[in-house]
Formats: sequence, C-alpha cells, structure tokens
Amino acid sequence: MLNFVVFLSFLLSFPIHGSAEVYPDPFRYCSNATFSPNSTYLSNLQILSSTLSSNASHNFYHNSSVGRQKSPNSTAVYGDFQCRGDINATACRQCVATATANSTQSYCPRSVEAVIWLDECLLRYSNESFFSIVAERPMLILINNNAIEEDESGFDRIVGSALNHTVANASSVEGALKFATKEANFKDAIVYTLAQCTGDLSTSNCGKCLRGALRNYPGCCSGKKGGRVLSPSCMIRYELYPFYGGVSPSNAISTPPASAPASAPALPPPPESSPDSNPPTSEPPPPPTASVPAPPPPLSSSPPAPAPSTASPPLLSGNGRATVGMVMGIVVAGFLLWSSSSSSPAAAQPSISCSSDNGNYTANSTYRANLHHILSSLPTDNRLDEGFLNTSYGQSPDRVNTIALCRGDLSPELCRSCISDSVLDLPEQCPNQKEAVIWYPNCMFRYSDRRIVGVLRDTPAFWMWNIQDAVDLQGFSLVVQGLLSELAKEAASGDSKLKFAAGNVSTLNEDYLNVYGMMQCTPDISQAQCLDCLQVVAGVVQTWCPGKIGARIIRPNCFLRYEIVSFFTSTAVSRVSQSPPPPTPPSPPSLSPNTTTNAAGNESESLKTVIIIVVPMVVVLVFMALIVSIFMFLRARKQRVNGIASLELDDTADLETLVFDISTIRTATDNFSEANTIGQGGFGAVYKGSLVNGQDIAVKRLSQNSMQGQSEFKNEVLLVAKLQHRNLVRLLGFCLHEHERLLVFEFVKNSSLDKFIFDPLRSQDLDWNARYKIIGGVARGLVYLHEDSQIKIVHRDLKPANILLDAEMNPKISDFGMARLFLPDQTRGDTSRIVGTQGYMAPEYAMYGKFSNKLDVFSFGVLVLEIVSGQKNSSFHPEDNIHDLISYAWKNWRAGTALNVVDPILRSGSVGEMKKCIHIGLLCAQEDSADRPTMDTVLLMLNSDTITLPILSPPADFMSRSLTSDMSGSHVIAME
Repeated sequence: MLNFVVFLSFLLSFPIHGSAEVYPDPFRYCSNATFSPNSTYLSNLQILSSTLSSNASHNFYHNSSVGRQKSPNSTAVYGDFQCRGDINATACRQCVATATANSTQSYCPRSVEAVIWLDECLLRYSNESFFSIVAERPMLILINNNAIEEDESGFDRIVGSALNHTVANASSVEGALKFATKEANFKDAIVYTLAQCTGDLSTSNCGKCLRGALRNYPGCCSGKKGGRVLSPSCMIRYELYPFYGGVSPSNAISTPPASAPASAPALPPPPESSPDSNPPTSEPPPPPTASVPAPPPPLSSSPPAPAPSTASPPLLSGNGRATVGMVMGIVVAGFLLWSSSSSSPAAAQPSISCSSDNGNYTANSTYRANLHHILSSLPTDNRLDEGFLNTSYGQSPDRVNTIALCRGDLSPELCRSCISDSVLDLPEQCPNQKEAVIWYPNCMFRYSDRRIVGVLRDTPAFWMWNIQDAVDLQGFSLVVQGLLSELAKEAASGDSKLKFAAGNVSTLNEDYLNVYGMMQCTPDISQAQCLDCLQVVAGVVQTWCPGKIGARIIRPNCFLRYEIVSFFTSTAVSRVSQSPPPPTPPSPPSLSPNTTTNAAGNESESLKTVIIIVVPMVVVLVFMALIVSIFMFLRARKQRVNGIASLELDDTADLETLVFDISTIRTATDNFSEANTIGQGGFGAVYKGSLVNGQDIAVKRLSQNSMQGQSEFKNEVLLVAKLQHRNLVRLLGFCLHEHERLLVFEFVKNSSLDKFIFDPLRSQDLDWNARYKIIGGVARGLVYLHEDSQIKIVHRDLKPANILLDAEMNPKISDFGMARLFLPDQTRGDTSRIVGTQGYMAPEYAMYGKFSNKLDVFSFGVLVLEIVSGQKNSSFHPEDNIHDLISYAWKNWRAGTALNVVDPILRSGSVGEMKKCIHIGLLCAQEDSADRPTMDTVLLMLNSDTITLPILSPPADFMSRSLTSDMSGSHVIAME
C-alpha cells in the first residue's frame, strides 16, 4: 500500500470570466475521507448548505454548524462562506448558491471535507470545527506567466508596497469584512491589489494569514503581471487591470489563450508498470514517478470524481501536490508524489482530457453512431499489431478521427489489451465531448471531429516528476540532458510506423549507476515535427525538473520518461545506450587470400588455442575487478558511516548521502593548494575547488588545533543540511577522514559583503539599489530561519563577513557553526556559552546570556547601518558620547541629519529608502528586546512605502559598559 503526503500548492495560468453569473468549474480541495450516500452526515451537510445559502443575501460572511457535536460518533458538519468584499449582495447570493448546490453533486461528491474557491466567493465545510482558526493550507497559487519586460525589480517593489498596504489595511479592520484594495502606478500601467480574510478571524490572525500568503510572492510571482495566493482563511491578488468593483474585462492581461488546461483528475495513480507488470524497484526504493492522475481513484475509498469537463481546473485530493501552468507555451498539469513504501499497487490509472471546444454530441446523434462504430471495431483491427493505428469514419461534420499508439517496446498482445481498455474507458469518462484523449502507461488513444493525423498539437499536456533530488544536481542534469538529446534524435529518425527510442547511460555515482530514458512520437508526424516536440518536452524537464531522479511528460504527439531504474524491456534499448560493454578478447588475425588449405587449418587451430587461453583470462580479470570494486565500495561506505558515527549524529541514514570522499576534495582543491585559498577564519581555511563535472565548490577545512571547531562542524552539518533557501548558502556535503573535518558548500562568486562595503574601491560596485537588495535578501533569509523552516534557528553570528554575494549580488547567509535551535513556542532562554562577534551581539545576550530570536534582529540592525554607512560598528572612538555606529546614527537621527550616516559614495538612490533603512536599523538595535520588531515585521517594513514605522527609543549603549576587547572575529566568552 502506498502512502502519499500531499503538498497542496500549485501554479496556474487561468481564464478570467467576465460575467458574474457564469461560474466555471472551480478550484477545490476534496478530502479522501468520505461519507455514505444515505448518511446522517449528508443530511446535515444539506441542511448546512441551505442555511449558508439563505444567509448570503445579507451577509458577506457567515458560519454555522449542524448535528450532534460531542457524541462519540459525531455527525456534525461545520461550514462557512466568504464573499469578495467588492461584489454586491446579489452576486454574493448567486455565487454561494452555486457553490452549495454543486458541492456534493459534482465538486466534491461524498467528501467529508472540502474547500471550494470560486472567483467571487469561497465555501468550506468539515466534520471538525475550524471557526476562528487560521488555515493556510491547502494553498493555491495562481500566476500570470507573462513577465514584465523591463525594470522587474522596480515592478516588484511597487507590487510589494501595494500588497503590503492592502494587507495592513485588511488586517486592521475590526468587523467581519476584512477587505482592502489599493492601486499603484508603475510606468504607464496601474497595479491593482486586493487582500481579504474570512470574517471569523481576529485582526491578529488575519494579519498572520495575509503575511504568510505575502511571503510566497518573491518565490512565485516576482516579475509576473498577475498573481493570486488563496488559502481557506485569506487571499491576496494583484493584476494590471481592474478586477474588483465588478470589472473583469475579457481582454485582461492575465487572460491566457482560450484553450484552458483540461481537468487534472482527482487522485495520483501508482507508478507505471513495465510491460511485464513488474514495476522497477531499487534498494532503497526511490519515490515513484507517476503519470497525472485520473478517476476513478485507485488508492482511496472515495467515489469516482465527475467526468472531466472543458476548462475545469484540477481537483486536489489528500494524495498529491498538483502543479498546473504554462511552460514554454504548453498548458500543463502535473502531480508530485511521495512514497513511503516500496510496494506497488496493482494497476496504474489513466490520465484523461475531455474537450468541448468543438461542441458536444447527443445520445442519438450521427457523431455518436460513428464513434461507436470505430470503438467497436478498433480493438480487433490487425493493424494494431504494428503499435500504431489511425482511422476515420463518417462524413464531415460528423466524421470521427482516431489515433491509437502503443509504447514502442510493447508486445502486440499487451498493446491490444491496453487499447481495448482505452476504448472502453474514454467514452465513460468523456460521455458527450467530441474530442478526448486517454493516456495509459502503455498506450494512448485519442479521437476528435477535426483532423488530427499529421497535425502537431501542444495541448493538453501532462507532466510529472519524482520529488527526490539527485545528490549531484548539476552533474545529474547534464547526464539526463545528454541522454534525452540522443534519444530525441533517434526517435525522430524513425519511419512512418515507429518513432521510438529507449536507452540508458552509466553514471559515476554509486547511488544511481544508470539513468534510463524513453522517447516516442506518433509516427504520423514528420521527422522535424517529432524532433521539435521532443526537444520542447526535454526543455521542460531542464526548466522544471532539474536534478529530479525521474520525470515524464506526455503530449498528444510525443512523450518522454526517464528514471534511475529500468522501466522498459531489454530488447527496446537503442544504440544510444552508453553502458560500458564487457571486455572482449582481441580479434583473430585475418586470413590472407593466398593462404593454403593446410595453413588455414593450422591458423584455425592456433585461433582456437588463443581463444581457449584468452577467454578464461578475461573472465578471471573481470571477476577480480568486480571483487575489488565491491571491496572498495564497501570499505568507502564503512569509512563514511564510521565517520558520521564519530560525530555522534542521529541522522546517519540521511547524512550518508552528503558524504564526500577525501580524494574527491583533494583533487578538487589541488590538494588544498595555497593558491586556492579564498578565506581564513577561526574555524580554519576556506578553499575554492572544482569537481569533475565542472561544478565550483567552496571547502571549509577545520583547523586541527581549533578547540571549538569540532562542535561548530557538527552544528553546521546537522543544521545547514536541513535548510533550503535562496538567501542561505547551500551545504553540498562534508568529509570526515582521519583528522580532517571538511564542509563542502556551493561556491559563491563574489566573496563576502565586508570585502565590498568596507573597501574604498570595491564599495563603488555596490550602488544603493544593490545595497537595498542585499538588505531585503538577508531579511528574507532570517524570516526563513525564524519562521518558515522546519527547524527554527537563531544564527547568533550575523555580520558582513558571514554574508556571501553571488554573481548577481544576491546575499546568502553563511557560517552556521554558532547557530542554535529555537523551539517554535519558545520566546526566550538562557545559555552558559556566549558566542558571537563583538559589536553584533545584543546587550541582554552579551551580558546576561539571555537568548531569543531577537539576537539576530539586533545583529541585523547593526548590519543594516553598516551597509548604509559603509562603516564598521567598531570603527568609532569614544568622543562626544559616540562609542559606535549605532550611537552615531542615533545622534544624527535625533538631530534631523540622518543623511550624514549615508555612505558618501552613494551619489544617487532613493533618499526615502535610505532614511527608512536607518530607521529600521535603529529600531532593530533597541536596548530592550521587546521593542525590537520580529524579522517578518521588518520585511513588511522594507517592502512597504506606506506603513508608519514605530517611534524610536534610545538604542543599546552597552559597549561602553562592557566588552572592551578589540577582537573583531567570532569568539566565545565564558560566563562566570
């Protein structure tokens, strides 16, 4: 039995419907838990639906419950609706009536819990009370895939500021209608923004929900012309057209092409079987890659979902993470699966798309009769033995055109069986649509009333990837790219009967020795069309699935799939296979045409003798090489496990995949050559290196005489390995060998921030826009550490030397040797070991050991002032009560001369942003930790031009009363 973990967030470009009376099939989440058709729960749900619908005439929000709530077998149902704050009562009533009328009939039949998002309202119900509780999952993210063509950073700043304004206004409303809008100018366009919470939330919970939604903007929507983030408790949205106030033009910028994605059915299927029905497995098994799901659900007791309809969005279930979007011009839909078991279900379910673009047919129509004729005769057609069949029947406009395609490695028997299933299932799932397509793992069947033979179609397309990453992302991606490139060429060069290629390439990675790939086109298209189709889907893999250990993409005319385990028959392997062949004996010498018969006989005897001698020798050598290879592999693995054990780490199984062997690192760094040294710290030296695949790395080498390095090394391995954020440096692995302790990080090109802002020459490379970008990036990294990561972390040593800059000057927080875990419900604590750098430590921590995430906030404040001023906090001498940069900034702030703090080299830039950063820096450096904002509040301040910042009180002035050391490096101060 496969168990799936659901991640309910996905991306989509979608049509906007201009009429309030037209309600397209909505986005919705339906739980797998179900109720029986004649149950008390259904009766209570129907009563609840009626209650909610009747209250929509005079309320924008209403909640209610029906049934016994405290009985052991409770049948209570809880529900609410929320209408968008800009619509009128009539539109609200119509939207809620539509949602309640269809919720149990077609949207989520028999689901115990559901969230239904229509454009103008939301409906939610459950068997558990959720009133006044913030629910940020499932989350739906919708984006316009059209990007801003110029000044993306300026656009993001305008959108961020406007959204922050609407979030602040909506969350400050005390009543039930927590709703706000705002317009902002960007060049010749106007940005329209909206934010809203459900009416049951308090102002603080509303703010929490909206800020959580807003944090998704940089990752999903940066530079995009429109986007929405929807959750059960709140929503934010922005567009470049007026979408509220009853206006939703049909020619809106966010509107994609008319052909919307076909519905992605309800539940993810199991991994696809190979032709012999034995799915590939490995030890340990990788999470399976599976095709986009379709009803009926294979892994739950849920009833079959309704038949897909044109332009209907995906139905989310508790089994998968759905992704729908426009990729390289392809409308696509996909589901990501996570498996916790190696067992495989019995059969894979198909992916289905139904289209009414050309209209529907009726029960007694000529089109239905023609379709029935083809469906009844096709399974017995002998042409299916060739694996491909196209046929037509009838006269226009009722002519039915069909294509049937089997996988190129399938036997005729399996092909016929698969097509037989397809012609039975497709009309049931698409009962009256004139155009439909079904993909089983082993075949595809398609019919339409328009010409499809020889016509290349991009949509609908379904795509899927395995959620597991390869250890070496870049190297693995290059291997996959090379394999797919060769397979595409070979498949396209096929004839009019078969355009198919399958093969594998060997890798140097012991975790996956081979990568297996398959590509195929319908043979009715030309070589150029096939190559174009396959190259496009291969490009989607590189764009959306880089480094994933498995993926598949299917389109009407072509498909691809790759895995790290074999999934096709050995006879299907093409000439692109690059697995190293076994050694072969030397070729026998050729016979001269003048050789006599006797000589030929002697030569033959000699040849036999050579073969008798050479072949056993080759076999022995191959066997010995195999034994040696196994021995070396086991010894290396033992060294890795023993090395991990020597650190007394708990996550040995997970960390083993991060281990580098010492020879790899020595080769990469030229045996720790002095010429490759790029840094030196209390931990030890840092070296630049290059792996055999061309990837640049940074190797941090623990100094053997460092007393504190061992604990810091362990800390970084445990913490950084679990962190993934674009503003944090990425740990690639580590090495433990005898006395060597090595950390391997991604190489960040531009070194650390202190090398720029404190250098008179290099500081000129950082104009104000670059510095403001760095400040925002560091803030996002800290928000991730404090709020968004699975483990909450306080860095404790934030300073310019620990901020690395990549090629685009994006900041990455590094050096987690002194970081410490912080429980989500913990507000503060004490520590007997004070670590950090003088000038960046908060006073309550440096003097009393008081520990909280406000330590990093204080350090961030100092960092901001240093970035703005270009001066070190410790570069001041005591005079006129100025002990440090904080005192200097405070003195000028009070005197109204804040711009004196700004680095003189900054000749241009936003004066308002500079003053705001000085204000935020001083606010973060307040002496009382309670007066310092949290980092998510800081990020909100940075992204908004309208929020009023709190009044400042005197900042911390503890340096003159303590810690007089002039040490600038990180150090430990023992508490008395």
